[in-house]
Amino acid sequence: HDTWHLGLAPLADTPFNQGKSAIKAMDYAGLGIPTIASDIGVYNAAITDGINGMLVANTETAWFAALAGLLRDPNRRQQMAVAARSAFQERFSLAAQATTRKHALTGR
Repeated sequence: HDTWHLGLAPLADTPFNQGKSAIKAMDYAGLGIPTIASDIGVYNAAITDGINGMLVANTETAWFAALAGLLRDPNRRQQMAVAARSAFQERFSLAAQATTRKHALTGR
């Protein structure tokens, strides 16, 4: 996406948030941008830390370091963006999930 450089997905570590899905990271990956997300377990299925996004501790220092680092390094950000889009297409797109979804609907 030409106007967005990063997706942000901060979450407090609460029982409610532990039950959430990684949809925000999947949305960003579908747009072809990497996500910086809270490292509370919710985003582990969608983000491989340092490859297609970043999982960071919920501290001001960790968030600042992640944001500043990626904003200052467009090459790394671009590599993560490509990896994010690729991971989305391989794991989360409708085409990638067609067999699983068909089985869920038909039982075969």
